[in-house]
Amino acid sequence: MNKTILMGRLTADPITYGGEDGGRMVARYSLAVPRGKGRDGTDLGTDFINCTAFGKRAEFCSRYLTKGMKILVTGQIHADSYTNKEGRKVYTTEIWVDSQEFCESKQKRDDQQPQPQAYAQPSSPQAAPAAAQPPQPPAPAPIQPQAYAQPQPQAASAAPLPDGFTPGDDVLPWDL
Repeated sequence: MNKTILMGRLTADPITYGGEDGGRMVARYSLAVPRGKGRDGTDLGTDFINCTAFGKRAEFCSRYLTKGMKILVTGQIHADSYTNKEGRKVYTTEIWVDSQEFCESKQKRDDQQPQPQAYAQPSSPQAAPAAAQPPQPPAPAPIQPQAYAQPQPQAASAAPLPDGFTPGDDVLPWDL
């Protein structure tokens, strides 16, 4: 079985081609996949995996994927080779994409990227406005404990149920 699952970030916007005149669209991108941490807590490095998507998956790439996005890719490892201009045989390995999923919300991704400064530094101290504080979300209202009424026992009706059982009986129908 040839199945690969990778999670990482796009190193650049996908490159797409084809799709005109009814042709099959192809999208290529590179995924930066961290190897994890060693026993001593140090990073083990990052692998840069080339991925290729075809057809509808390629259209998805061209519309929604951009540099820096964290995605989950499932696909198949495809090994190939070709002869370059110097006459040397070059071996390639890439993932042919079966599915792609977002791994974080757009808002979270935007929050992680540095925000540009809105104002330039004033040239003189007299021209400096009071330090502007970034807008803060409103503080949540404190949670007030609520008093709940104790449930009151229901008065048992003496009317028998269809199976002959009367509520409040000590003997259950299956004990008979």
